[in-house]
Amino acid sequence: MPNQANGRSNYRVDPNGVEVARGYGTGRYSRVRVLWDSTRAGDRTCADVPFDESPISHDQLDSIILGLNNGSIEDRWI
Repeated sequence: MPNQANGRSNYRVDPNGVEVARGYGTGRYSRVRVLWDSTRAGDRTCADVPFDESPISHDQLDSIILGLNNGSIEDRWI
């Protein structure tokens, strides 16, 4: 059973869709592609998420993916 009401589950980061933020040291990203499984026809099953103003750390990214998978963070991608 999917964790999200819109029929999506198994959120994960596409390692090929990650852009390292320059000038912030290691483990900070300016853009991340999130993938998921879907039961909805026509769902694109991914989203590119920019972090232009404030790059996201690896630990923050792990926390977001965990929250999406356990349902504590609502998926807002259409």
